[in-house]
Amino acid sequence: MLDMERNWDTLWAEQSRAEQSSVNSSSLDLTSDNIQKLKVLFTEIVTEKKIDFEKLRAVLGDEVDESPERYNFTWNGKNQAIKLAQ
Repeated sequence: MLDMERNWDTLWAEQSRAEQSSVNSSSLDLTSDNIQKLKVLFTEIVTEKKIDFEKLRAVLGDEVDESPERYNFTWNGKNQAIKLAQ
């Protein structure tokens, strides 16, 4: 757990320095940023420069909800709206 906190602190500090040093007028690629954060936090889930979801699932353990019944707020076009918001 301590390693993950150090990795997160390092990632946060690097991102803060990068944001302070330059102003970029292009859109953020949130998906790539989140994937990079996962790779830093959970180095063991990376296989051939890709995320291995089975390994991620194993690392997260009981925190993964695989139950078929759970409340889910959804609507037609939700995925498209999320992509547009990013």
